Parts: sequence; C-alpha cells; structure tokens
Amino acid sequence: MVNLALAGFDIFLAFACLKYDKKSSRIFSCSLIAATITVVSYICSIFIRDYFWYSLFSSIYFISIDWCLAFFLYFTCVFLKIDENKVLKLIIRLIFAYAAIDTITNLINPFYEISISYIYRQTAVSCYAYDKMFLYNVHLIMSYVIIGLITVLYVHKSISVPREYANRFLLIVLGLFVIVMMNGVFLFIPGNNIFAYMDISITGYSILGYFIYYSAYRYISESLLRDLSKRIFERSNQGSIFFDYNNELVMANDVARDMLKEIEFKDGMSAAEFTELCNMPEAVLDRQDYTFQHRISADRSRVVRCNHIILEDDRNQKLGHMFFFTDETNESDPVSGFIYYSYFKKNIAAERLEPKLFKKGMIVLEIDITNLGVINTSYGKEAGDKKIIELSDLMIEYLPKDTLFIRGIEANLIAIVNMDKKNTETALRNIRKHFSSSFNNVILEFDDNYKSIFEVIDLCSETLNIKKLLDMSSRHSNVLVSLVRALQECDSDTKSHVERTQLMGSGMAKRLGLNEYEEACLSLLCLLHDIGKIGVPLEILNKPGKLTAEEFAVIRTHVEKGYQITQSNKEFRCISDMVLHHHERWDGTGYPSGLAKEDIPLLSRIISVVDSYDAMVSTRSYRKGRSSEQALEELRRCSGTQFDPKITEEFINMISTDFDFRTIEFPSSNPFEKIEQNKTADINRIIASTKLVNYSRYILDPRNYIITVDYNFETITGYTMEDVGRLHLNQIDLVPEKDRDDYLLLVNEALARHQMAFTSHNLLRKDGTTIKVLCIGKIYYDSVNKEERSEIFICEFNEN
Repeated sequence: MVNLALAGFDIFLAFACLKYDKKSSRIFSCSLIAATITVVSYICSIFIRDYFWYSLFSSIYFISIDWCLAFFLYFTCVFLKIDENKVLKLIIRLIFAYAAIDTITNLINPFYEISISYIYRQTAVSCYAYDKMFLYNVHLIMSYVIIGLITVLYVHKSISVPREYANRFLLIVLGLFVIVMMNGVFLFIPGNNIFAYMDISITGYSILGYFIYYSAYRYISESLLRDLSKRIFERSNQGSIFFDYNNELVMANDVARDMLKEIEFKDGMSAAEFTELCNMPEAVLDRQDYTFQHRISADRSRVVRCNHIILEDDRNQKLGHMFFFTDETNESDPVSGFIYYSYFKKNIAAERLEPKLFKKGMIVLEIDITNLGVINTSYGKEAGDKKIIELSDLMIEYLPKDTLFIRGIEANLIAIVNMDKKNTETALRNIRKHFSSSFNNVILEFDDNYKSIFEVIDLCSETLNIKKLLDMSSRHSNVLVSLVRALQECDSDTKSHVERTQLMGSGMAKRLGLNEYEEACLSLLCLLHDIGKIGVPLEILNKPGKLTAEEFAVIRTHVEKGYQITQSNKEFRCISDMVLHHHERWDGTGYPSGLAKEDIPLLSRIISVVDSYDAMVSTRSYRKGRSSEQALEELRRCSGTQFDPKITEEFINMISTDFDFRTIEFPSSNPFEKIEQNKTADINRIIASTKLVNYSRYILDPRNYIITVDYNFETITGYTMEDVGRLHLNQIDLVPEKDRDDYLLLVNEALARHQMAFTSHNLLRKDGTTIKVLCIGKIYYDSVNKEERSEIFICEFNEN
C-alpha cells in the first residue's frame, strides 16, 4: 500500500514538473512515469502465482527500469547544463539504444526465455526467485553503470560549486546510494528473510523522484534561499536587527552592532527598550515601512538612515519588527551632520522611497544664515562653521526626532518635519530666540499643489533667494539696488511709494493666505512692477499736464520694458509675467494683452489694487492726493471692471479695519539708505595712443527692431540695408544665442545706473562668424515720431 501511494505521488510530481515548462522538467516527468510503472508492475508480480503472468509483469518491471534510468541520465545532463558535451551526447544515445534493445529482449522473454527464468518457491509473497542468464546480467550491469555515471556527474558538480549549493546535488547522490544498497541486498544476500523475497529498492525509486524534484525545483526557493538569507542578513552592509512577535530581540548582525556601539544587545531586550536607548521617536513601533534619520550619540559626523518594517504573515498576523540601518556618514556634511541634498534626491529617487517617506501635510523648513559669506570673509571659515553648527544643533533640539535634516545649496539647512505649520512656527521661534545671529527662513507645506517633495524644497530655495534680494544689506541685492535707484531718479516719490506698497502687499498676502513664496514674489513685485519706467523719457514721465495719445502710448510700453528687464536676470524672472500684466483689467480692456479675470496672474491683480490706491492718496507735482475714503470709494466703483472684486473687497476691509499709515515704522535698512556711494562705475579709460576706428551708427524702435542703419553697418555686421528690412532684424539678433542672457543683464544694469550704456560684447555677423565690438547705446525721445528710440554706436574691437 505504501508503494502504491508512492506511485501515485510520482504521478502527481510528473504533472507538477510540467508547469515549469522547461526541457529538463519534461524529461524528468518521463522518468517519473517510468518509475511509477516500475513500482506498479513489481507490486503486481509479487502477488501473482501464475508463471506466465509473473514473467510478463517482471519483464515490464525490467523495461521500465531501463527507461527510467535512461531518462534520468538525460535529465541529469540537461539539469547540470552539460547536455552539449559531445561524449555525453554519444553515451546518452547509446543508452537509449540499449534501452530499446533490452525492451525487445524482455518482451520476448515471457514467450521464449532468453534473459531470465524463474524458480518456484513456497512463500507467502514473491513465489518465484530469479534464475539469471547472460542478458539479464547485462541489464543489471548497464543499470549500475548508468547509476554510477549519474552519481559521478552529481558528485563532480557538488565539488565544483560553493558549499552552500553542494547539498542540492548531494541529496540526489544519497538517494541513488540508498537504492543501490537496497537492490544489492535483494539480489546478492542469500537467506529466507523478507529482503530475499522482496526488492524493496522499488520504494527508493519513488523516494528518489521526490529528492530530485525537490533539488531541481524547490531547493532554491526553500532551503538555499533560507540559508542564503541568513548569510545575507549576517553579512549585509546594512545593519539589521529583528525582534519577534513578542517584541523580544532575536538577532542583530555585526554591522548593526558596530554602528550602534553604545547599545548593549542583551538577551531578552525588548523593542521598546531598544528604541528608547536609540532615542528614536516613540511612535516608531506602530508605523509600517517607516524611514527616518538617526544620529548616533552626540557624534555629528555619524548619521544613519533607519527603516522600520512590521513583518506580517498571509493572515496579517504580526511576525515581528525589522530595523535596517544604512550608514550615510560619507554622504553627510561634516559641519552640520545633515545629509547632502544631491545624495538625498538621488537616493530617494533611486529607491523610490518618496511615497513612503513623505505624506501630504508635512512641512519643509529651510533656513539661511544672514551674511554667512561676510562672516567667512571677515572672521574666517571657522567662525562661519561655528554658526552652522550652532544652528543645526538648535534645529535638532527643537524639531521632532523623526525630522529629516538636509544640507542644501550653499549654507541652507533644510528640515522635513512631520507636524503642522503652527507647531513648526513655534519651534522656529525657539530656534531664532536662542540663535546668536539672524537668519532668513521659509516654511512651505507639502500639499496637493506639489507633485513631489523635491518641488517643495526647490521652491523653498527659490523663496530664500528672493528674500536675499530683498535684504538690502546683502551683497546679493546689488543689481536690485541699482534698478530701484534708477527708478527713483525717474520718480522722486518712489522711495515712499515702494515702502507703502510693500507694507500693504504684506498685509494682503496674509489676508489672502499666500504661501511664503508668493509673499516674497509680491514684495519683489512691489519694488519692480514699474521698473520699465526707467526706459520712458523723463519729459513724458513727469509731464505736469495731460498726456497726448502718443505720449500715453509711450507710457504704456513700460510694462513690456519691465518684462524685458526682469527677464534678463534669472533672479527676477519669477515676477516678469506679473510685471507685464499688472495693468490688465478684470473686464479684459487693459494692456498689453487684454487678459481678463483669473487669466490675469494673481499677484498682478493684487499689485493693481495696491498700486492704484497708493497712487490716488499720494500727492504728485501735477495733482493733489485724494483722501483714503475717496480712494476706497473709487476702488468700490471700479470693482468688477478694473479690479478683481474679491481682492478689492479684502483690501478695503484691510484699510478700513487694521491698516493705519500713522502707525507705520519703516525699517532703517531700506533700499535707499543702504546704497553704497561707490556704486557708480567709472568708465573713463586712460588712452595711451589714438587711432581712427571704423564705426557704425544705427537706430532702434521701442521694441528694439533696427529701423535705420548707415553704410558702415554692412562692413561690420555683413547685413545690408535691404537685409535689415527684409529680415525684420532685432538688436538681439546681433548677439550670439549663448551670450544673450548675459548681454541683456549687462545692458539693463548699465542703463539702470546711467543714461547711457557702454559695454563690449560678441557680435554675430550675417555669415555666422563672431567679432568683438565696443557698443554705446542711448535711449532718447523722438519728438517727430512721438515715440522712444535708441541710438547705437558699434566699432570692431581688437588689441590695437
């Protein structure tokens, strides 16, 4: 019964092999079917007393052994990937040929005994004993030869592979040895015991089938992976610690013990005790797939990333807690101990950890120490490093334990905080209170407006850059100071106007719930929304009487000029669209694009209201200012036509309730008191010798298109007068594309400082070559054509 059950199991394994859809599995399936026939035919023979039928079933038994072993050898060669060996190929063919011949011999034997005959004996089972003839002995020898060859192949394979893989093949060798020994006992040991009556080696064929199936198809996924997993766990470059379902320590590899030298790993240590000793967040054990930074003791240079996983089975029952520690010391800033942003971004993206680590509602806090560069220059880098260390220590002290700390660009320190904005602001106040210097900061929430945490961090950095520009004591504000001073020279009331609009803009930003980036952009917009007026002739800008239509058209070009100026400097580009559209109207009748309603940028709609109110209440040389009540009434009248109704209503409420100009205390560090006296560049040059040079003079229209050229223009640029008209040539077309941003910045900055721009630049000629030219440009008002023009002089520049 046992053998029949095993035979049924072999049939099951034969079909199980087929699901792997491999050549080896199909061959092994044939071997299993032959083994099943071997077992069934032998069982039938031992209970039969009729000589002919006993002889027939015995022949089937011998035939099936031949084919079982032949297929087994073929499977072995394919399984061990040596089936392409020419010698083995020949041996396999010969053995299959022998199996075919022996099959014929055994089919003849029941009718004409040429291989084996049988001797009757009086026993309860297996009533016949073998009377072996020559051909049977050949069959027996061939069977042992095949088994021996298979054994040699598996032994050789087990020797040539790592020890961890050897058991896979030795298991099959063990099965073969057991079969040979059991069969030898049956054939060659005399006596009247059960071993002499029955060939119990047939049981070994069935068991061997399972050994082979397990070794070939299950060993890797079960035994091998289990052993390798343990070795990987022990030898991984990650620190690995495992607590069981009862929260008791099971295992901690050497890497973890080395990383956490201050922790004594003792038997029975609980997970809660471990997290407390490591100073980890209290809630860490309740959070699945939770990653955070861990600072090893007080050593700021040792930073690790810890990942906690709650292991569960298929029924969602807890198996235990797994902690993985990754050393990030080499990727951390040695001064602050914070990981570098470049490593953070690359690592998070590569491991696809962002969705697991960062949830909506988390806060990004970025801090920049004011004038750290000045501290480094004046007192040495060590003094600057002390400031960074002081600030980073305060951030670690007052922010939650699971905060992720990052060293950003330059000296920016970034914290990704898992708490709300209000509590983050409270922590920030404590940091500011205990910090010995001043700093700028930005707080932004990771909400549905952002696709990734990287977008929030980058926006924080951009906001800090804007705040640096707005800090007139910072060296980053030089260009801004120059532009604002140039605007003040056009309009003497600019100083007070800017201060008032910035104050009102700040109040509106808070009432409208703008984030810090939008608030910083609005403050910059208050400074530069009218910057294009530096390109408007003063006689038009300060004309006391009513402007003509032509003069008003010139005034209107200030938005496009402002757009060009802000676009020329990457630090101002964030507001260039707002500058361009701050004279659009809610009803779509404004300029320059005729945008309407929400198509107008939000900050443009805000500055439109703020600027209009301040213009109405301010006294000018050509008119007296209105009262606040009159100005507010005018805003109400134009609400829904010129102005955004909601913004207008909010502004009126602000002015009417909590905004009083009499309580304004303007900061001492304003854009005009901080300007250094030596900002004006000295363009006088010492000329050792003089020489006549070839120069060209040409004229630009308000949009910088060339409208008039002289005869020398073709000599220098290669463009004829006809080319200028046909190609609709613009001044920027004469500048190589790679130089255009720098050119625009240089020219606009020069015009902000002086009435005339004097510079040198590369000029792109018609034939594609470039030459160096000296260029002088001046903006003037053409009273004949009643529009602004630019007069340009260029001459080729060389060492002579």
